[in-house]
Amino acid sequence: MSGSEALALGADVPEQAVDDAIDAVDADDVAMILYTSGTTATPKGAMIAHRAQVGNSRNLGKRYQVTERDKVWSPLPIFHIAGILPMTMILDLGGAYMTVPYFDAGVALEMLGREKATIAYPSFVTIMQDLITHPTFGDTDLSSLRIMNSNFAVQPAWIKDAVTAAMPHTIQVGTYGLTEGAGTVSTSRLDNSFEQRTGRCGEVLDEWEMRIIDVESGRDCAPGEHGEIVIRGPNMLKGYYNAPEKTAEVMRDGWFHTGDIGSMDADGQVMFRGRTKDMLKVGGENVAAAEIEAMLQSHPAVKLAQVVGIPDDRYSEVPAAFVELVDGSQTTTQELIDHCKGKVASFKVPRHVRIVDQWPMSTSKIQKFRLQKALVAELGLA
Repeated sequence: MSGSEALALGADVPEQAVDDAIDAVDADDVAMILYTSGTTATPKGAMIAHRAQVGNSRNLGKRYQVTERDKVWSPLPIFHIAGILPMTMILDLGGAYMTVPYFDAGVALEMLGREKATIAYPSFVTIMQDLITHPTFGDTDLSSLRIMNSNFAVQPAWIKDAVTAAMPHTIQVGTYGLTEGAGTVSTSRLDNSFEQRTGRCGEVLDEWEMRIIDVESGRDCAPGEHGEIVIRGPNMLKGYYNAPEKTAEVMRDGWFHTGDIGSMDADGQVMFRGRTKDMLKVGGENVAAAEIEAMLQSHPAVKLAQVVGIPDDRYSEVPAAFVELVDGSQTTTQELIDHCKGKVASFKVPRHVRIVDQWPMSTSKIQKFRLQKALVAELGLA
């Protein structure tokens, strides 16, 4: 169905019926349910209210000093909070929103140059890499871009160097956010220093409160000290759909416990440091090690699998697996990798597999950090 055909379906709907439908919506009603794997392998549906979607978007526009004259570009799909947030922000102001059906660096660069985008929201490391390594990057006129959500603080240093050299006029900003927070929770101010905007994830957005707490004791951490990021505010998720027990785990005493490790400097600059639970961050996407382990363990020759993250130039982090075989069974590492292909998303397929016959143990648990350290040293990634 074309756009004109879709619009034609509403031609006979009275304006009053549209107004009545709008008036019937309460700001606190659930606007959308966005699924996120969060800190476990089980997807959870984050219930986001109309107020949260619109309020957070407006606060982001205020922080970036957005007007109706801006043209915002994002390659993220509109079922992803990082696509929904900038779209709502600019459409609410009457400006232009640009996106692509699927991401292709050449098509994206051509659009950015042709349409004279003023704000770009690439967000993730893989998208940034593909843009700046594309043959047409150097020849694309990006002089209209005044702001880019580049998030250099959590990206490889070479990306920061390449982009700032090619786009010295563009204000690069850092961001920390999550689906449960209706997108951005902290982001740079345009008048922050270059070091702050490219080395941190910004300052807490309006209407949000953030604390960094000690994971064990719950005490508030000192400036610069690492701890769990907890947040609260009117734009927080209403809960997880049909999962009251999961909601209760993360929403305690009015605070949402993100499961992320971070810090906050004395000047209010936020920095993302990692995850409290066993999660990988592959190209900007949360990946549960347990999901990959379960897939490997579905192979008849595998007794036990453990997955860790190792550094990667393109994705920042990729999965690597260690497996113990069933007594008397035989298989190859390539066969185990092939077993995962087509059954989990391609970015979740282990890049490396090692077969082991014993595990590094504490009193009762496998010490994954020792597996990771050994593989990083073996591959020369330290």
